[in-house]
Amino acid sequence: MRAPVHTLRITGGTLRGRKLAVPPGRNVRPTAERVREALFNRLAHGGFGEDGASILVGARVLDLCCGTGALAFEAVSWGAEHATLVDADPGVLRLARSNAEALGLAKACTIHPAKLPGGMPRGPFDLVFLDPPYAEGLVEPILSALAVSGSVRQRGLISVETSAKLDLNVPEGFALLH
Repeated sequence: MRAPVHTLRITGGTLRGRKLAVPPGRNVRPTAERVREALFNRLAHGGFGEDGASILVGARVLDLCCGTGALAFEAVSWGAEHATLVDADPGVLRLARSNAEALGLAKACTIHPAKLPGGMPRGPFDLVFLDPPYAEGLVEPILSALAVSGSVRQRGLISVETSAKLDLNVPEGFALLH
């Protein structure tokens, strides 16, 4: 018998209310709906895009350690043109691909298997989401790899989800926004 699959919802945009599959257990830790809703409202209305517009409209998005793909799919729902989803776990990538297909986003998404910080996809990306497993100490090495790779366009944004205990050191060339 198969374990039940849990769901979460897209919080806004054209796909608002659509469900995503989430595997049982703690190996995949999706960003909570309330957090995604707050994040995407800030991205859409925070003046980060050209001439103060939404950074999401027409954006190229990179979702590192993508899990369910919720952040990438939320971005496309809000107007991003394309999302590249990266993870090292083949099962996680199958789930992300399945979610993309269920949402009708297969053509708007690229699934990229890679163990990070190596294997960084080529950019430039307008928006990067980074939410690695907290215990693996990957945030700063991945940020350094992003800085070296040139994967983030000038004035692009990186959203990093970390443990509250982490004192984040931002690589040269990046600035920390709160």
